[in-house]
Amino acid sequence: MVKIKSNYFNKKLIIISGANSGIGSEIAKQFLKYDVELVLLNKNLKINNSLQDNINNSNAKVEIFSCDFNDFYNSEELVKKIEKKFKKKIDIFINCVGYNIIGYCEDIPDKDLKNIMNVNFFTPQKIVTSIIKSNKDKFTQFVFIDSNSSKKGLPANSAYCSSKAAMSVFTESLRNENKYVNILSVFPGLVDTKFGVKSLNFSNLKNTFFYGRKIQPTYLSILIIKAIILRKNYLRFSFVNILAISFSYIMPDIFDNIIKKKFRKLNGL
Repeated sequence: MVKIKSNYFNKKLIIISGANSGIGSEIAKQFLKYDVELVLLNKNLKINNSLQDNINNSNAKVEIFSCDFNDFYNSEELVKKIEKKFKKKIDIFINCVGYNIIGYCEDIPDKDLKNIMNVNFFTPQKIVTSIIKSNKDKFTQFVFIDSNSSKKGLPANSAYCSSKAAMSVFTESLRNENKYVNILSVFPGLVDTKFGVKSLNFSNLKNTFFYGRKIQPTYLSILIIKAIILRKNYLRFSFVNILAISFSYIMPDIFDNIIKKKFRKLNGL
Protein backbone atom coordinates (compact mmCIF):
# COMPACT_ATOMS: atom_id res chain seq x y z
CA MET A 1 0.00 0.00 0.00
CA VAL A 2 1.09 3.55 -0.73
CA LYS A 3 2.34 5.80 2.07
CA ILE A 4 2.01 9.53 1.62
CA LYS A 5 5.21 11.13 2.89
CA SER A 6 4.15 13.69 5.47
CA ASN A 7 4.79 14.53 9.12
CA TYR A 8 1.34 16.14 9.28
CA PHE A 9 -0.05 13.31 11.42
CA ASN A 10 2.90 12.94 13.81
CA LYS A 11 1.69 12.32 17.39
CA LYS A 12 -1.89 13.27 16.45
CA LEU A 13 -4.74 11.59 18.34
CA ILE A 14 -7.16 10.21 15.75
CA ILE A 15 -10.52 8.51 16.29
CA ILE A 16 -12.13 6.30 13.65
CA SER A 17 -15.65 4.94 14.02
CA GLY A 18 -16.76 1.94 11.98
CA ALA A 19 -13.15 0.78 11.70
CA ASN A 20 -13.92 -2.93 11.75
CA SER A 21 -14.98 -3.14 8.10
CA GLY A 22 -15.26 -1.35 4.78
CA ILE A 23 -14.00 2.20 4.39
CA GLY A 24 -13.21 2.65 8.09
CA SER A 25 -10.96 -0.41 8.15
CA GLU A 26 -9.00 0.78 5.10
CA ILE A 27 -8.54 4.28 6.55
CA ALA A 28 -7.27 2.75 9.80
CA LYS A 29 -4.71 0.70 7.85
CA GLN A 30 -3.44 3.88 6.17
CA PHE A 31 -2.98 5.68 9.50
CA LEU A 32 -1.05 2.72 10.93
CA LYS A 33 1.83 3.73 8.63
CA TYR A 34 2.30 6.98 10.56
CA ASP A 35 3.49 7.95 14.03
CA VAL A 36 -0.03 8.45 15.36
CA GLU A 37 -2.15 7.58 18.37
CA LEU A 38 -5.21 5.80 17.05
CA VAL A 39 -8.58 5.07 18.66
CA LEU A 40 -10.90 2.59 16.96
CA LEU A 41 -14.55 2.77 17.98
CA ASN A 42 -16.28 -0.57 17.56
CA LYS A 43 -19.43 -2.25 18.85
CA ASN A 44 -17.22 -4.82 20.55
CA LEU A 45 -13.50 -5.12 21.19
CA LYS A 46 -12.90 -7.56 18.30
CA ILE A 47 -11.64 -6.36 14.91
CA ASN A 48 -11.11 -8.12 11.59
CA ASN A 49 -7.98 -10.26 11.10
CA SER A 50 -6.55 -8.12 8.30
CA LEU A 51 -6.67 -4.95 10.40
CA GLN A 52 -5.29 -6.79 13.44
CA ASP A 53 -2.31 -8.00 11.38
CA ASN A 54 -1.63 -4.40 10.32
CA ILE A 55 -1.80 -3.25 13.95
CA ASN A 56 0.64 -5.99 15.01
CA ASN A 57 3.14 -4.78 12.40
CA SER A 58 2.77 -1.09 13.19
CA ASN A 59 4.51 1.23 15.64
CA ALA A 60 1.36 3.30 16.10
CA LYS A 61 -0.28 3.33 19.50
CA VAL A 62 -3.74 1.78 19.05
CA GLU A 63 -6.63 1.41 21.48
CA ILE A 64 -10.07 -0.06 20.82
CA PHE A 65 -13.04 1.43 22.64
CA SER A 66 -16.41 -0.32 22.76
CA CYS A 67 -19.14 1.94 21.42
CA ASP A 68 -22.62 0.84 20.33
CA PHE A 69 -23.98 3.60 18.09
CA ASN A 70 -27.49 2.18 18.45
CA ASP A 71 -27.52 3.52 22.00
CA PHE A 72 -27.88 7.27 22.40
CA TYR A 73 -25.35 7.28 25.22
CA ASN A 74 -23.18 9.79 27.08
CA SER A 75 -20.65 10.82 24.43
CA GLU A 76 -18.97 13.32 26.77
CA GLU A 77 -17.96 10.41 29.00
CA LEU A 78 -16.45 8.60 26.00
CA VAL A 79 -14.42 11.66 24.99
CA LYS A 80 -13.16 12.09 28.56
CA LYS A 81 -12.08 8.42 28.70
CA ILE A 82 -10.11 8.78 25.48
CA GLU A 83 -8.46 12.02 26.62
CA LYS A 84 -7.57 10.47 29.98
CA LYS A 85 -6.09 7.37 28.32
CA PHE A 86 -3.87 9.35 25.95
CA LYS A 87 -3.37 12.43 28.15
CA LYS A 88 -4.19 14.81 25.29
CA LYS A 89 -7.02 16.31 23.26
CA ILE A 90 -8.47 14.73 20.12
CA ASP A 91 -7.07 16.05 16.82
CA ILE A 92 -9.13 14.23 14.19
CA PHE A 93 -12.46 12.36 14.29
CA ILE A 94 -13.37 10.24 11.26
CA ASN A 95 -16.92 8.91 11.15
CA CYS A 96 -17.33 5.84 8.92
CA VAL A 97 -20.10 4.08 10.83
CA GLY A 98 -23.44 3.68 9.09
CA TYR A 99 -25.90 1.27 7.55
CA ASN A 100 -28.86 1.20 5.17
CA ILE A 101 -32.52 0.19 5.34
CA ILE A 102 -34.50 -0.73 2.24
CA GLY A 103 -38.29 -0.65 2.35
CA TYR A 104 -41.47 1.32 1.95
CA CYS A 105 -41.84 3.84 4.76
CA GLU A 106 -44.94 2.07 6.15
CA ASP A 107 -43.04 -1.26 6.39
CA ILE A 108 -40.15 0.03 8.51
CA PRO A 109 -40.67 -0.60 12.25
CA ASP A 110 -40.33 2.41 14.54
CA LYS A 111 -37.52 0.65 16.42
CA ASP A 112 -35.44 0.28 13.26
CA LEU A 113 -36.12 3.85 12.17
CA LYS A 114 -34.90 5.05 15.55
CA ASN A 115 -31.80 2.83 15.32
CA ILE A 116 -30.74 4.11 11.91
CA MET A 117 -31.15 7.71 13.06
CA ASN A 118 -29.03 6.96 16.13
CA VAL A 119 -26.27 5.23 14.15
CA ASN A 120 -26.17 7.53 11.12
CA PHE A 121 -26.86 10.84 12.88
CA PHE A 122 -27.56 11.27 16.59
CA THR A 123 -24.60 9.38 18.08
CA PRO A 124 -21.87 10.75 15.75
CA GLN A 125 -23.40 14.23 16.12
CA LYS A 126 -23.15 13.94 19.91
CA ILE A 127 -19.52 12.77 19.69
CA VAL A 128 -18.68 15.76 17.49
CA THR A 129 -20.29 18.27 19.86
CA SER A 130 -18.58 16.65 22.86
CA ILE A 131 -15.18 16.94 21.17
CA ILE A 132 -15.81 20.59 20.29
CA LYS A 133 -16.87 21.38 23.87
CA SER A 134 -13.73 19.76 25.23
CA ASN A 135 -11.33 21.24 22.66
CA LYS A 136 -12.81 24.76 22.80
CA ASP A 137 -10.42 26.92 20.72
CA LYS A 138 -8.19 24.01 19.61
CA PHE A 139 -8.19 23.36 15.85
CA THR A 140 -9.91 20.02 15.16
CA GLN A 141 -10.62 18.09 11.98
CA PHE A 142 -13.71 16.02 11.29
CA VAL A 143 -14.26 13.62 8.40
CA PHE A 144 -17.66 12.24 7.42
CA ILE A 145 -18.50 9.60 4.84
CA ASP A 146 -21.47 11.37 3.29
CA SER A 147 -23.75 10.13 0.54
CA ASN A 148 -25.39 11.54 -2.56
CA SER A 149 -28.56 10.12 -1.02
CA SER A 150 -28.37 12.97 1.50
CA LYS A 151 -29.16 15.39 -1.33
CA LYS A 152 -32.13 13.59 -2.89
CA GLY A 153 -34.82 11.33 -1.45
CA LEU A 154 -34.90 7.96 -3.21
CA PRO A 155 -37.73 5.37 -3.34
CA ALA A 156 -37.54 2.63 -0.69
CA ASN A 157 -34.63 4.49 0.93
CA SER A 158 -36.51 7.03 3.04
CA ALA A 159 -34.88 5.98 6.34
CA TYR A 160 -31.33 6.06 4.98
CA CYS A 161 -31.79 9.28 2.99
CA SER A 162 -33.31 11.04 6.01
CA SER A 163 -30.49 10.00 8.35
CA LYS A 164 -27.75 11.00 5.90
CA ALA A 165 -29.49 14.29 5.08
CA ALA A 166 -29.59 15.14 8.80
CA MET A 167 -25.85 14.55 9.18
CA SER A 168 -25.01 16.33 5.92
CA VAL A 169 -26.89 19.50 6.87
CA PHE A 170 -25.46 19.40 10.40
CA THR A 171 -21.89 19.34 9.04
CA GLU A 172 -22.65 22.16 6.59
CA SER A 173 -23.92 24.33 9.45
CA LEU A 174 -20.97 23.47 11.68
CA ARG A 175 -18.48 24.19 8.90
CA ASN A 176 -19.82 27.73 8.59
CA GLU A 177 -20.27 28.56 12.27
CA ASN A 178 -17.05 27.39 13.92
CA LYS A 179 -13.70 28.78 12.77
CA TYR A 180 -11.75 26.21 14.80
CA VAL A 181 -12.95 23.19 12.84
CA ASN A 182 -12.21 21.77 9.41
CA ILE A 183 -14.85 19.38 8.09
CA LEU A 184 -14.22 17.05 5.18
CA SER A 185 -17.39 15.62 3.64
CA VAL A 186 -16.66 12.62 1.43
CA PHE A 187 -19.12 11.69 -1.32
CA PRO A 188 -17.64 8.44 -2.66
CA GLY A 189 -20.56 7.15 -4.71
CA LEU A 190 -20.56 3.35 -4.91
CA VAL A 191 -17.75 1.64 -2.97
CA ASP A 192 -16.70 -1.99 -3.30
CA THR A 193 -17.68 -3.08 0.23
CA LYS A 194 -20.46 -5.21 1.76
CA PHE A 195 -22.47 -2.11 2.68
CA GLY A 196 -25.30 -2.85 0.22
CA VAL A 197 -25.39 -6.56 1.00
CA LYS A 198 -25.81 -5.86 4.72
CA SER A 199 -28.83 -3.58 4.18
CA LEU A 200 -31.96 -4.42 6.15
CA ASN A 201 -34.80 -5.10 3.69
CA PHE A 202 -38.36 -4.87 5.01
CA SER A 203 -40.25 -4.89 1.71
CA ASN A 204 -38.40 -7.56 -0.32
CA LEU A 205 -37.27 -4.96 -2.85
CA LYS A 206 -34.17 -4.59 -4.96
CA ASN A 207 -32.20 -1.44 -4.26
CA THR A 208 -32.14 0.46 -7.53
CA PHE A 209 -29.15 2.55 -6.52
CA PHE A 210 -26.46 -0.02 -5.61
CA TYR A 211 -25.66 -0.99 -9.19
CA GLY A 212 -22.80 0.45 -11.24
CA ARG A 213 -19.07 1.00 -11.17
CA LYS A 214 -17.59 0.89 -7.67
CA ILE A 215 -14.50 2.56 -6.25
CA GLN A 216 -12.00 0.44 -4.30
CA PRO A 217 -11.92 1.30 -0.55
CA THR A 218 -8.09 1.24 -0.41
CA TYR A 219 -7.82 3.85 -3.17
CA LEU A 220 -10.57 5.89 -1.48
CA SER A 221 -8.75 5.81 1.86
CA ILE A 222 -5.53 7.13 0.28
CA LEU A 223 -7.38 10.07 -1.25
CA ILE A 224 -9.08 10.80 2.08
CA ILE A 225 -5.67 10.94 3.79
CA LYS A 226 -4.46 13.45 1.18
CA ALA A 227 -7.64 15.54 1.58
CA ILE A 228 -7.15 15.69 5.36
CA ILE A 229 -3.59 16.98 4.92
CA LEU A 230 -4.80 19.62 2.45
CA ARG A 231 -7.71 20.50 4.79
CA LYS A 232 -10.27 20.18 2.04
CA ASN A 233 -13.98 20.66 2.71
CA TYR A 234 -15.36 18.26 0.09
CA LEU A 235 -14.20 15.15 -1.72
CA ARG A 236 -16.42 13.94 -4.57
CA PHE A 237 -15.77 11.02 -6.91
CA SER A 238 -18.70 10.52 -9.25
CA PHE A 239 -19.13 13.26 -11.87
CA VAL A 240 -22.31 11.51 -13.03
CA ASN A 241 -23.80 11.78 -9.52
CA ILE A 242 -22.87 15.46 -9.33
CA LEU A 243 -24.70 16.06 -12.60
CA ALA A 244 -27.68 14.00 -11.42
CA ILE A 245 -28.03 15.95 -8.16
CA SER A 246 -27.73 19.26 -10.03
CA PHE A 247 -30.35 18.10 -12.53
CA SER A 248 -32.69 17.09 -9.70
CA TYR A 249 -32.61 20.67 -8.36
CA ILE A 250 -33.03 22.32 -11.75
CA MET A 251 -35.77 20.01 -13.10
CA PRO A 252 -37.14 18.06 -10.11
CA ASP A 253 -40.32 16.77 -11.79
CA ILE A 254 -38.45 15.20 -14.71
CA PHE A 255 -35.81 13.73 -12.39
CA ASP A 256 -38.48 12.22 -10.12
CA ASN A 257 -40.16 10.55 -13.08
CA ILE A 258 -36.85 9.02 -14.20
CA ILE A 259 -36.18 7.67 -10.69
CA LYS A 260 -39.71 6.24 -10.38
CA LYS A 261 -39.46 4.41 -13.71
CA LYS A 262 -36.05 2.98 -12.87
CA PHE A 263 -37.23 1.77 -9.46
CA ARG A 264 -40.45 0.21 -10.78
CA LYS A 265 -38.73 -1.50 -13.70
CA LEU A 266 -36.08 -3.11 -11.52
CA ASN A 267 -38.68 -4.38 -9.04
CA GLY A 268 -41.25 -5.44 -11.65
CA LEU A 269 -43.90 -3.04 -10.40
